[in-house]
Amino acid sequence: MGELLVITFLLLLLCLGVPVFVALCLSSMAALVAIEGWVGLEHLADIIFARLDTYAFVAIPMFALMAQILLKTNALADVYNSVNRLLGRVRSGVGFTTIGVATVFSAVSGSSVATAVTLSDTSIPQMIKHGYSKRSAYGLVAASGTLGILIPPSIALIVYGVIADVSISGLFIAALGPALLLIALFASYDRLAHRPSEQCDQEYGRKDLNQAVGSNKWRVLSVAGLPVLIIAGLYGGVFTPSEAGAIGVLLALGIATLAYKSFRLSDCHAAAKRSAETSGMVFAVIAGAAVFGHVIVLAETPQFMLQWVAEMELSALGFLCGLMFFLFILGMFLEGASITLVTTPLVLPVLDMLGIDRMWYGILLVINLEMSLISPPVGLNLMVIKGATGAEFSDVVLGALPYVLLMMVSLVILALFPGIALFLPQLMG
Repeated sequence: MGELLVITFLLLLLCLGVPVFVALCLSSMAALVAIEGWVGLEHLADIIFARLDTYAFVAIPMFALMAQILLKTNALADVYNSVNRLLGRVRSGVGFTTIGVATVFSAVSGSSVATAVTLSDTSIPQMIKHGYSKRSAYGLVAASGTLGILIPPSIALIVYGVIADVSISGLFIAALGPALLLIALFASYDRLAHRPSEQCDQEYGRKDLNQAVGSNKWRVLSVAGLPVLIIAGLYGGVFTPSEAGAIGVLLALGIATLAYKSFRLSDCHAAAKRSAETSGMVFAVIAGAAVFGHVIVLAETPQFMLQWVAEMELSALGFLCGLMFFLFILGMFLEGASITLVTTPLVLPVLDMLGIDRMWYGILLVINLEMSLISPPVGLNLMVIKGATGAEFSDVVLGALPYVLLMMVSLVILALFPGIALFLPQLMG
């Protein structure tokens, strides 16, 4: 009874447009009163504090601040222009540039929406100029922007790691193989589906490389090298994810102040304010999810799910297929963080019973959340590109559809070959 009440009330509030953390808290509080009476509300503060009192969460505001500092500079424009000059003569070079810059910027910012917004201004006009249809340009930018929640450092992976009690460093390393797989699928489709521009068949050499980076060489190398340094430090055990966030902020400040002379103290203040807003939103949702998780446990929902799966005699692969489909449907209507925080406490006992690796599932979950960013009717990246370009929403959706299918293909590949995600973490021990 309790779990039905909380889930029904939660969905109703979300459909009415109530903020996610408010909907989580109100529905959970209503269920607590129904189960335990008013005395059930006495421990709310303890429940929320116990969930937020986790050192690993320090990484969230750190990485958010690092991203906001670099967003106050011309870092993306420099990287885009340099890569575009280098690859502009290669077939589908502009498309490759979009994917490559999205990869770098996603690693730096950890934000899919920020990546999509920025690429809408820089990439889409160039792609249309080089013969891409508007739909194709919208779709590639929307899909490339989703890499932000998979490529480390990723706030989505941090949140899942804390909720599921999985090594965040391990998740970061596990995400590298699947991220490369997605990039390869996007690039292959782009090359096969689009005709080359007039310049595409010309060769390029060292001279083009020098012209590509030009006077911005150190800026481009420093921005592109920042995520590489963070990942290398995590892989080598030099620092923890929280320490990596702090180091990232210091390096971003160094790049912004030394390489970009236009960066001012007011920009630093604005970056700090924006990162605080982002972090506050994330922590508010986590607090609401903590209360929701408490209600789920109190209502013995995990035990019910274990019994149901046992009676259905589902295999691990069968359960994963059903779960991925369910998450995909949820992603059409709910925001990714909400899906992670609401579903993870429910499925963890089943994952353990079926012997499904939590780290492997985390990567599959995040790729599913990537699909939700470009799946109507709520796909955030679709909305962002529509707003930034003034495009018809149907054109953006149709342009992104092939990339949704490619992400589904990647899920199938990872389900059949989990070593793509787990090899590096196992190698690290």
